[in-house]
Amino acid sequence: MKLQPDRIHGQTVTGHGIGWLAIDGERFYQSLLIDWSGQRMTYQASFYDSLNSTELTALLQMQPEILLIGCGTQKIQIPPAQLARLASQNMGIEVMDTAAACRTYNVLASENRKVAAILLLQQGSEQKP
Repeated sequence: MKLQPDRIHGQTVTGHGIGWLAIDGERFYQSLLIDWSGQRMTYQASFYDSLNSTELTALLQMQPEILLIGCGTQKIQIPPAQLARLASQNMGIEVMDTAAACRTYNVLASENRKVAAILLLQQGSEQKP
């Protein structure tokens, strides 16, 4: 019995590594904010700056059910005031490493859930080709 659809209707994270993300096969060398509807925005900000960014404000207006925050490889705590702002939007919030956020995003998007993800790149020695 098949339980998964053939294709996610939005976008899929198709790869990731140190310093890059791939969305539907296209490589990006900047942190991204993506959502179930196909919206994709680059992020220049740090994790804490991103919680106050205009991109996140625009995303919150779309009212996702779940917000995943991929923090590279670091364990990051969201300050209580920021968490309260996000929680007031009636969405679930999960903070995890970026690799786990990519996998979780794909699973939830394949279930046609209204999911969004902030995917912060881990920095390392890998460079653009």
